Amino acid sequence: MVGFIINAGAARVALTGESNATLGTPLADAVIELLDIATGEVITSNDNCGDDPATETEVTETIGRELGAETDACLMETLDAGTYGVRLKDASGGSGFGLASATQKQ
Repeated sequence: MVGFIINAGAARVALTGESNATLGTPLADAVIELLDIATGEVITSNDNCGDDPATETEVTETIGRELGAETDACLMETLDAGTYGVRLKDASGGSGFGLASATQKQ
């Protein structure tokens, strides 16, 4: 799990969870979860970015590139000031390597 802070106001943030073979065996099917650090609750999650074409387009425009695989996950959220976490896991409970990132939309 990785964390990030929104300091003031609200921010539109692209969150991605991608399989990554650079470090070893990649996650077969990445799932990304956005968590509220204060409560530990999952705010929202995504299994496959392509399931929502509008979100996929906005995420791609925000991060400046296409995601690497059809099974990569993404979220596009407007978040208030606070502390958040991102958890990346495999949809089937398997293990592997992945890359999670958060990018603020300008």
